[in-house]
Amino acid sequence: AGAGCWVQLAIAAALRFRDSKGRFPALLNEEDAKELADMAKTLSEEQKSQEGACWLQKVEWGFPSGEAVEDMAALEANFKRFSMLFETELTGLCAFLGGVVAQEVIKKTGKFTPIEQWVHHDDDSLVQPGASPGEYAGTRYAYQAAVLGSSFMDDIRKQRVFLVGCGALGCEYLKGLALMGACSGPGGKLIVTDMDRIEVSNLSRQFLFRQTDVGNPKSTSARRVVKGWNPDLNIEALEKGVGVTSEDFFDDNFWTDLDLCWNALDNVVARKYTDKCCLWYGLPLLESGTLGTKCNSDVFLPHLTKSYNDGIETDANEAQIAMCTLRSFPYLPLHCIEFAKQAYFSDYMEFAPQQYESFRKDPPGFFEQLDAMSEAEQFKALKMIKGIIELQQTSQIDFDACIRAAFNHYCRDFIISIRDLVYNCDEIERSTGKPFWTGTKRRPVEAKWDSANPPVEAMEYLYATANCYAFMWKVPFVRNRAAFHQRVVELGLQVPEWSPPSAGKVETEEDDGEKVDPAAIEALKGELYAVNPADLAECEAHDFEKDDDTNFHIDFLTVSTNLRASNYDIKHTERSTVKVTAGRIIPALATTTAMICGLVDVEFLKLVLGKHREEGALDKFYNANINLATGLQAMNLFRPEPAIVLKTKLPGSVAEFTSWDKVEIQGEISLEELIKQLESKLGGELQRLYPVGNDKVSIYTRSQVKMLDWKIELEGGKATIEPDEVFSTWPQLKMAVQMLGRVPDGPARKNFENQVLSAAKSLQGVKDNFHSRCQSNTSEAYVSMLRPSDEEAEKQKYFDAVLQKRSYLSLQADMLTAEGEDADLPLIKYTFR
Repeated sequence: AGAGCWVQLAIAAALRFRDSKGRFPALLNEEDAKELADMAKTLSEEQKSQEGACWLQKVEWGFPSGEAVEDMAALEANFKRFSMLFETELTGLCAFLGGVVAQEVIKKTGKFTPIEQWVHHDDDSLVQPGASPGEYAGTRYAYQAAVLGSSFMDDIRKQRVFLVGCGALGCEYLKGLALMGACSGPGGKLIVTDMDRIEVSNLSRQFLFRQTDVGNPKSTSARRVVKGWNPDLNIEALEKGVGVTSEDFFDDNFWTDLDLCWNALDNVVARKYTDKCCLWYGLPLLESGTLGTKCNSDVFLPHLTKSYNDGIETDANEAQIAMCTLRSFPYLPLHCIEFAKQAYFSDYMEFAPQQYESFRKDPPGFFEQLDAMSEAEQFKALKMIKGIIELQQTSQIDFDACIRAAFNHYCRDFIISIRDLVYNCDEIERSTGKPFWTGTKRRPVEAKWDSANPPVEAMEYLYATANCYAFMWKVPFVRNRAAFHQRVVELGLQVPEWSPPSAGKVETEEDDGEKVDPAAIEALKGELYAVNPADLAECEAHDFEKDDDTNFHIDFLTVSTNLRASNYDIKHTERSTVKVTAGRIIPALATTTAMICGLVDVEFLKLVLGKHREEGALDKFYNANINLATGLQAMNLFRPEPAIVLKTKLPGSVAEFTSWDKVEIQGEISLEELIKQLESKLGGELQRLYPVGNDKVSIYTRSQVKMLDWKIELEGGKATIEPDEVFSTWPQLKMAVQMLGRVPDGPARKNFENQVLSAAKSLQGVKDNFHSRCQSNTSEAYVSMLRPSDEEAEKQKYFDAVLQKRSYLSLQADMLTAEGEDADLPLIKYTFR
């Protein structure tokens, strides 16, 4: 009781001690400790009668009770401990205090409210009874050993730490690890990885770097600096991304050889991936993030706390912009940037090629997953696939075709769509008699085009877009601008004739969704059914990367943003601003970074001490949520949340679990036997079995069991389709059956007969594949479904490399309870060798 009171009195007693002795209490000096304890008790008695003063009283329900503390011996021990360790300092707490004080100095400018509270940080779990510097006396680690013990120093030097990221957070953590002596002994190792290279803008907050480092890798540059500070530091610097594309390097041996993972990341996707790895391998994870003056930190402990993935954090903006504003009525530069990223880049460079490849590789699978989309998404996917197919049918896929595709986008997005919008809105104005172009609704102006002398902004757009298409089609880039200009002029591109659109609804409300005629969707499906995928060329989707200036991504977004801004008379945006906004770059303050990293350094000390393996572990760790801009209640430290326990609602051997748990199946068995074992072990009906994190590909689907009884036959010109569920998988058969009853012999009838025969062949293939998979070993069934085809040689090579290093498969299952409800299930580890 009265924790805040005794800490405050201890500080006051230390100041009185200095006034009396001309110095502060000496390190581990028992005589000084006794004297300071007496001074503290004297101060308490002196202030007891003063209104609002701090003295040793009980605290009940968070408030002083006015009654004296009964157990004075315990408080006296605290005062003595405070005195004996008063001289010490810990790296993390120094960083914490430095960040806080520096931010308070900045507040002199009047930008933020100063802190109006005492800051007490009493963490007795760090102090080890009987600790002394021992052999570390007189070294840089003397203070640390005095608090934590010399045996602790032996342990921290043996730590094997994986630091993911080397930006603002990563630099601060590297500094802390080097100064604490972590990973500096035999067997110890610090591995830091970051794909990025140093930019000028990094120098203001990533203090390990200097002007001469610009252009060099962050990880290797940081390694050089901290190695200079602490030559004993065993540090390895990598330039590899951590994710699903690097599991051949960051394999089981890598993860199981670590003591903990330490995130210093700036995006949610990467954080979720490292958290999944820590869950799978049972590793502690240290996590933190900053946003201006705001920051937070989390400690995730195996089987004790909830995981990062148990949360609901996303990269979405806190303030969402209405889609109708983005699509039709932008009035700020931000609106143009967001639309260029969400609509232009995401649709043309990512969504379209992804859907096209899905259709090209597996048409039945594509149409099956299509049903899970909204009608608007279905229509968009089908229309874009049709456009890509038409591009191949009208010309050879070369760079000229890429230019024509880019010009089609230019016309549609900055000329035709503007004409349509203006026409429709003017019609609304005429029909209602009310002004439409008012407030933030600006009347747009179409972009210009002259085939003989193309406008500069149009050429910039064609240059970036055509080269993006060249990447997708694996066509050589044309980077020479003079040569590019000449090719555009020689093509003689012309804006297509425009005619007023049919009456259309203009989206003006935030909750209005895009309405699509289901008949139009069916018509597009019908057109794609007639396409032979074998005749289609491979197309590679872009993976947005803001820091690669050679991939045309930021160039495309910048010119798209400014063309749209010109349409609506909005101020143009510089390339650097587009990069920051579209790349979701969050500004970091050195003060906030130092402060939060210091607190995480302290939690790392507890992990080294093994506090997470002790009874009551959650009470010994702190998460933090801090905002240095506020003056009151700026700092909040609290216990980590316990692991979320989920009920399976199944009668099997796994009644409840947390995200740290797994169901383990040992030994290679057939897929059919695995299904039986899982159903027996868990007590439910298995619906689907698929790889962890990839629910688009099923190794087993119960719906395919039903398909074993399906029938598609064509005899004597009559089609037999049973049951009606067949039409949900092959909707084209409904029309084929109808037309076979009407169309006489001839090419048209032959076409419908071929559709039935093709579907029958596909159904038989599904049946044969299902039987084959169920009878084969589970690992073989997994490979047959997941291994990339020979035409994707690089992906196939990577898949083989990852699988070769693993003796198990990580799987997820969907299962139903006896009541037909979805059951929550842990992940499955199937060890096959």
